[in-house]
Amino acid sequence: MLRRLSSTKETARRLSLGDKSTESSLEVNITEPALFIPTYTNKPPVLRGSCVLDVREPLTARRLTVTLRGTSRVQWPHGTQDTEKIIDCTLTVFGPEASKTGPQSYAVCSEEEPPALQRKESGFSRRKSQLRTALMDLYPNSNQPPAAAYHTFKPGTYRYNFEMVLHSQLPQTIRLRGSQVRYSVHVCVERPGALTRNITHTQPITAIHCPAEDYVEDAEPVYVRRSWSKYLRCEILVSRRGAPLGHRLPVTLSFTELAQAKLRGIRVYLSENVQYLQKDGLPSCFGPYKRTLVYKAVDGVGSAEIALIPEDDQVKHLVTDEKEPDSIVACSESTVQHSGAKATTLDFDLPLPICRIHANGDETRNMHFDTKYKNVQVNHWIEFVFLLTKDASGEVKTQKSIKTPLTLRPCYANQANASLPAYSETTLCDSLGP
Repeated sequence: MLRRLSSTKETARRLSLGDKSTESSLEVNITEPALFIPTYTNKPPVLRGSCVLDVREPLTARRLTVTLRGTSRVQWPHGTQDTEKIIDCTLTVFGPEASKTGPQSYAVCSEEEPPALQRKESGFSRRKSQLRTALMDLYPNSNQPPAAAYHTFKPGTYRYNFEMVLHSQLPQTIRLRGSQVRYSVHVCVERPGALTRNITHTQPITAIHCPAEDYVEDAEPVYVRRSWSKYLRCEILVSRRGAPLGHRLPVTLSFTELAQAKLRGIRVYLSENVQYLQKDGLPSCFGPYKRTLVYKAVDGVGSAEIALIPEDDQVKHLVTDEKEPDSIVACSESTVQHSGAKATTLDFDLPLPICRIHANGDETRNMHFDTKYKNVQVNHWIEFVFLLTKDASGEVKTQKSIKTPLTLRPCYANQANASLPAYSETTLCDSLGP
């Protein structure tokens, strides 16, 4: 008796969930790795991709739509929260509206002021709308398109390409505490009937400013020269003012020991500063401060060669609450050049942290890129710390530091993504006008 009841329950559960092997599926593929937004030109950002409909059994569809949605959530320092809709652009690939012109491949979104984010539609309202649509299908009127506008699909795979021209006043994707900007692409195949279920798929997408036009100044090098009396004289050349997250930044460091001072170690840190703002733009409070060790080297006693050794107690008390880098860059003999009795030049690469988008929840090794939004401003700098001693014991007596600003860009802001491919539709640019 119990076995019969369990078998009946299992059959009912399969009927309620449906057979996954015979259900049709819908996916969306984005052409570029991110949505690139030009800001200093009149060129609009374009979202391109394709919808892939996998049909397992005969399917009747009313329309196929692609929607780009963007929302912003800002938590102000005094406690209030603003939530608004940045963009909500819908492209109807096929449906009753496009029955006369055929399937559409692109759409142009206007630059109207984005409305406030509305309350999410309840399940009852959604079902009520579906029932109204089903009744209109059963009793068509003069304003209702004929049943021939429906599309019937045989089992197989169908691909529909699309291009969406967007307005240029769009912020980048932001993922900070108290400041969130998110984008997603939602595709939906609407099916006729009140008891049928639509086929949907939602995929998040990252939006960044186009590196080809916004980041020209990043290619300029940064040169710093500093001298401390009776201790050290050094010159630092950073190859770029800005670099994408996850890349390596070449650095050249030249130092000369003065008097009886000895350089016992070098530490290079990357620091992140988060400053929250009020509604009038004035600074309010600081956010989480992050400092990551990205390079370290210690000088061997009586040798000009820079070698890596384990961090001992003499250095550890000077660098507290810091995590070790993922990979410590070693300096080989070929990278050490001597230009004088006590002058040494080092060439090494700084491994920059990964971005928060690809961190997969790991908050110890990632950083956010430089940005300024309504309530927050994020900037970074590189700190070179020199550990010095003035006696034969080798114990570190003092440390000197140099700070230089560094602009961190999103991980997709590299030269490979600087020049986007040409668009396939010639009417795409014509629809924008002069």
